[in-house]
Amino acid sequence: MQIFIQNLLGKTFPLEVQPSNTIAQLKAQVLEAKGNLWVPDSEAHIIFEGRDLKDDHTLEYYKIQPEATLHHGLAPKKTDSEVRVFVQTLMSEVILVSMESSNTVQHLKEKLESMMRLSANQHQLALSGKRLDDNRTLAESRIFDGALVVMYLQCSGGANPFAQ
Repeated sequence: MQIFIQNLLGKTFPLEVQPSNTIAQLKAQVLEAKGNLWVPDSEAHIIFEGRDLKDDHTLEYYKIQPEATLHHGLAPKKTDSEVRVFVQTLMSEVILVSMESSNTVQHLKEKLESMMRLSANQHQLALSGKRLDDNRTLAESRIFDGALVVMYLQCSGGANPFAQ
């Protein structure tokens, strides 16, 4: 049967499933279909009609019918200081990065570097159209849980894409 999966940004895609599939299998299918550009399997939870679905139950157990829309979202935060940041990449894909709010923007860039194989000095990050200072912490930069940060290429020759 076909169901629909919708992410936190409202993007929806169809998915072929069996009523006997478990929620854990469904999460794995989403990860396989969309890669880590959605919420990674370890961070994800599936919501249907306001209920957080348990991994070991089946679609049939939850009475999910063909054409139903399930929501693919974030699991509860592990700590109060954890920040889950959505980063819009150079290719306009959105990835999720979890970090502590005491980490710096430079540390976020380095984490992105390891995930995307892109040198941290090749890109800049912006929040609400304003370039982020690499030396400030996520908290100081007002990057809170669920924030959307946009990645830009570092301009050579002194050009500033953030100039007002």
